[in-house]
Amino acid sequence: MITYYAFISKLIFMREFEKRLIFIQKVRNYFYGENFIEIDTPPLVENPGMEPHIHPFKVENKYLHTSPEFSMKEVLSRTNLENIFSLGYCFRNEPHSPIHRSQFLMLEWYRSQEKIEAIENDCKDLISYLLEEEIHIQKYSMDQIFEEYLAFRITDFLDKKELVNKIKKDIKDISIPEKELDWDDYFFLIFLNKIESHIYKIPYLIINDFPSPLSALAELDQDNKKIAKRFEFYINGTEIANCFQELTNLPEQKERFKKFESIKMKNYNYSLPWPERFLTYLNTMKSSSGIALGVERLFGQLTSQESIFWD
Repeated sequence: MITYYAFISKLIFMREFEKRLIFIQKVRNYFYGENFIEIDTPPLVENPGMEPHIHPFKVENKYLHTSPEFSMKEVLSRTNLENIFSLGYCFRNEPHSPIHRSQFLMLEWYRSQEKIEAIENDCKDLISYLLEEEIHIQKYSMDQIFEEYLAFRITDFLDKKELVNKIKKDIKDISIPEKELDWDDYFFLIFLNKIESHIYKIPYLIINDFPSPLSALAELDQDNKKIAKRFEFYINGTEIANCFQELTNLPEQKERFKKFESIKMKNYNYSLPWPERFLTYLNTMKSSSGIALGVERLFGQLTSQESIFWD
């Protein structure tokens, strides 16, 4: 016999689960209304992504993808489609936390022959559509956010030794490990400890113009090689999405992948198969901008509820 409290608990779960399903459908409806084509991407791939600090699950001689990015870019290379999106599960072998799960819903969308500013507008319009009210997004460059809270420009310290000396001299409450780290590790020591604790006060925030060592798969600015055409979108201090003006220069991308490979081997003692298929199609990919967005994080921030998703 079901108890009253068990009945109420079950009823609440059903209502919250229904909200989740409606929310996901509403996300899709936004992109259908903007004339995007939904792309189905295979979750089992030969290369799951080359980012050095993202770890995949291996399934026999293949991997579960950590992002549909490589497949989406292949579509842009092999078809005449211009505006595309994908909404489905991705898989990352990392510890569970309130904002990290081993399988999670990822929304990615791309605009062919568009600059990164078009994706910034998409973020504003998508959130406004989901909330049914106009929102305002504050925007800072990475240099501006460092100046705001630490009174220096991060792009003035792209040399690793100079950045370490800056931490020792002016940010003495940050503990530097004895083991030598990569430049991006020192950057995140500063960002996570001294900046991220402030930006939760800003409801909607875009930080763009990332320092060039964090370019990943993004183009460098043609007028200022110290910065990459990349932004991250935050809601109440939680990172929701990561956007690139996509790098299509094949030799440069190969060099970055070699660096990623070296970092992964040095830090985690393994490597991934070389992404031959992706590199084959990258050479014919049109100039594009694209973004990856965590759907569970978005749901949680916009509804102020714990998201009910598959474990």
